[in-house]
Amino acid sequence: MIKWEYLFVKCGDLLVEDWRPRFVNGRELDNWQDGPTINTYSKEAGVRGWEMISFTPGQTGLYIVFKRPWAGMPGTGTLYQEKEKSPPED
Repeated sequence: MIKWEYLFVKCGDLLVEDWRPRFVNGRELDNWQDGPTINTYSKEAGVRGWEMISFTPGQTGLYIVFKRPWAGMPGTGTLYQEKEKSPPED
């Protein structure tokens, strides 16, 4: 049976032009206002093996959930918050 790890992302307010991830797994990102747009963030997450499984606009922001097979190392999926090794280049 495949085990999964999940990445929960909340973007800032809906009244902004470029959504940017503000919270990842409940932790606020440092300098999130200057961070990547959700488009760039999603592309980079995909390169690291994350698949977007939910995209929900709400009254207080945009909520996105990603998943990928669990590699046995909890806490590795917090893009931009903790150091995560880039995938090997082909």
